Amino acid sequence: MTRAPSSRLTQLRRAAVAYATELHWPIYRQHGVTSDGACTCWERDQCRLERRGKHAAGKGWRDEATTDAAVIASWFALVQFNPAMMIPPSVAMIDIDDRQVIGHLAQYGPWPVAPTQRTGRGIGMFFRAPTDGGIWPRSPNASTSRGSTQP
Repeated sequence: MTRAPSSRLTQLRRAAVAYATELHWPIYRQHGVTSDGACTCWERDQCRLERRGKHAAGKGWRDEATTDAAVIASWFALVQFNPAMMIPPSVAMIDIDDRQVIGHLAQYGPWPVAPTQRTGRGIGMFFRAPTDGGIWPRSPNASTSRGSTQP
């Protein structure tokens, strides 16, 4: 495994613990990508490009997933892992990997305030469907006449 700078480990640990304790989403370990572009898994630069930094750090990840802050914090004590979340079925993540797309979407006005995370190539935004059939969180300039919002 790759040792990560302590400030990066601290950021990852804080984010993982926050997702687990504030949102109650179980966390498991996922491999990361080193500064030279290799995966932190045993395959390193032989890991398929589309998998690099995007696969679980063990076969038992479903059983390992936890909301226990002490366990999660211990995972990030010395080794660079990415925290991965088991989000509930009522939550959807929009993963935007292209920075040009992010800029293009900005021309449509402000996006709703939503839990957002930085991903390897862009951002991920989390939304949930409320009981009225709309999208949460609602955009400040959204039309709700059809029961949904537009970005």
